[in-house]
Amino acid sequence: MPDGGFAARALGVPSSGLWALLLVALSISLSVGGASLPGAAFASDQCQEINSASSVELQRIRGIGPAKARAILEERTKNGPFESIEQVTRVSGIGPATLASIRQAGFCVSGEAAEPPVSPQPRIASVSVAARPAQAAAGTGGCTDINAADSAALESVTGIGPSKARAILEYRTRNGPFRTIEAVAEVSGVGPATLANIRVAGFCVGGGSTASGETAASRPAPSEPTAAEEPQIGKCTDINSATAAMLESITGIGPSKARAILDFIQRNGPFTAIDQVGRVSGIGPATLRNIRQAGYCAQ
Repeated sequence: MPDGGFAARALGVPSSGLWALLLVALSISLSVGGASLPGAAFASDQCQEINSASSVELQRIRGIGPAKARAILEERTKNGPFESIEQVTRVSGIGPATLASIRQAGFCVSGEAAEPPVSPQPRIASVSVAARPAQAAAGTGGCTDINAADSAALESVTGIGPSKARAILEYRTRNGPFRTIEAVAEVSGVGPATLANIRVAGFCVGGGSTASGETAASRPAPSEPTAAEEPQIGKCTDINSATAAMLESITGIGPSKARAILDFIQRNGPFTAIDQVGRVSGIGPATLRNIRQAGYCAQ
């Protein structure tokens, strides 16, 4: 077997240079191999203990603001540590969606395995899947008949919670089926932004194509409204007349924030501009944007 000196002479490089090249090649091989080791970014058997999480850490979770973080800490203090991650839903304002976000953020209770963080999926995709039962029941071809949708299908639409879903069903029972998709805007709490979300989710009247002739598959998603946009007066819900249940149907608003908004109105009088809602403790730019997208304004 030829020694290093023979190999170096054969390649035309000094012996010391050959060893340097071998070391560099070995270093590159190790670095590439190490980067592909599974579990380097996230260990499935490791998680962050929810019972020791601070308010700041909780607020980093999607859908949890100061009010919900405070509610979690108060529940923990009052009733002791959570024995399983599912028990976090005992906290007022924490539903299945927020619980899923907590899991995806890597939180669990000691002894449980956390779910690896995942990239958030587009809301439209999840809506179309959730609405399939209603599609099958209505026998539609291209979109879901709003007149056949149940509460679960309606709540899968961005900006529609239990209160708005119930209001739509009650309106339908009281006044009969909607004749056009635009008629859904007559329901209290359903403004232009929510109506746009209903369309994007693939809902129409009677199935098939919508009144404009476009199908759910071909309809483009509306552009995201900016913080400066204001729903048209006369086609939005006055925030000053909203009930606690209506406010809680808005993404990011639970009982505490709803109560804070109502207390602010009672103490300081009606809002004269929707931006003034940002003066309420716990209402930041993201929540204010959700309020706008839900079709609320100040009249």
